Amino acid sequence: MNSGSLTTYVILTIQIGFSFAAFVNLYSDMMREQNSCTCASFVSANNKIKKKKKKKKALGASERMFQLLDRQTAIPPDKSYMAKQMRLLKSSKKNTAYNEEYMSQILSSSDTEVDVEKEIKGSVEFENICFRYPSRPERVVLENLSWSAKPGTICALVGPSGGGKSTIVGLCLRLYDPDSGVYIRLFYVFFTSFIIVCLFVCLFAGKKKGIVRIDGKDLKEYDLRKLHAQIGSVSQEPVLFARTIYENITYGLRHEVSIEQVIAAAKTANAHEFIMSFPDRYDTLVVKRAYLCHTDLFLLTFLFVCLFGERGIRLSGGQKQRVAIARAILINPKILLLDEATSALDSESEYLVQQALDRVMVGRTVIVIAHRLSTVRQANQVLVVDQGQIIEEGTHESLIEANGAYAKLVSRQLLG
Repeated sequence: MNSGSLTTYVILTIQIGFSFAAFVNLYSDMMREQNSCTCASFVSANNKIKKKKKKKKALGASERMFQLLDRQTAIPPDKSYMAKQMRLLKSSKKNTAYNEEYMSQILSSSDTEVDVEKEIKGSVEFENICFRYPSRPERVVLENLSWSAKPGTICALVGPSGGGKSTIVGLCLRLYDPDSGVYIRLFYVFFTSFIIVCLFVCLFAGKKKGIVRIDGKDLKEYDLRKLHAQIGSVSQEPVLFARTIYENITYGLRHEVSIEQVIAAAKTANAHEFIMSFPDRYDTLVVKRAYLCHTDLFLLTFLFVCLFGERGIRLSGGQKQRVAIARAILINPKILLLDEATSALDSESEYLVQQALDRVMVGRTVIVIAHRLSTVRQANQVLVVDQGQIIEEGTHESLIEANGAYAKLVSRQLLG
């Protein structure tokens, strides 16, 4: 094939292609009017099907959400809250006899609530406490545990992980209710014959209700909202919100506080210096770490940050702890609960946080889950908790002299 024939072939192919395209356009123009209604109805039907699927999905999700909202709490809130819920139920046509009966029982049982508008003294007592988590009923977390702390004393809980220390702190806040204390007595009866030796084991179980008391009163008799206003808590991983530092420190307070009070609390918590280093100071927005699963969301966030900059400041672990301590100071609690508040920090942050905690603990009943020897040394009472039981109790010096489990823990820390 020469160049002339090839050129002719290419030109003919192009002409045929244009002709076919023109025919297709002409045919589509002719059929457009005829099929427009059919296409519109098809698109409409498709949209209806999609909307129906979305409605079914939304109904399923909302049904589950309402099931969770309708669940009755195992630990009822305060009396005024329940009275409000009772009024809402009576005004609603969807109320049930079960809900009305439940609310009535709560209101009648709340008539003996202890008035905690006055400051509590801060004594804490555990009597025959047994506890299992509802999600793992087969595992006993606390077993026949009894101890007490006087007002203004420091009680340190030490021991291996999983021993039940954090559960004790949770019970002080009444995040859970204890089970009944169980005493088990074993009577072994041996019967011997010429050939067979029979062993009879008789189990007699007597139950006594486990009670957590504050100032000698059962925790169940308190209005929890008012009681929690007098209990401060600092955990290993404090919860901060995507709000300003000022709002995070004042979170949970029922009364207005001045900026001077917030600054005083921050100074006590060793937080004032780093807060003042930020451009917006106490109005600095706290940025929470975002865990983005989708690539498009990640790219969108990255593009936004590149164009407009990141709003707010991402605080370090030590800075978060000091903000949480400032929040606890502002409450001015009579009971302070510290759940390994410095265990996840570097040495410099730990030093600053520990300095703040030492100042906060003065004059308060403190229950601290401790891993630092310096914290344990200043405690008036040390409890060694292992497998849900208190295996040793006393001061630092007396437990060292006893040369038991506590002495081994201390020697391990000093050697490690």
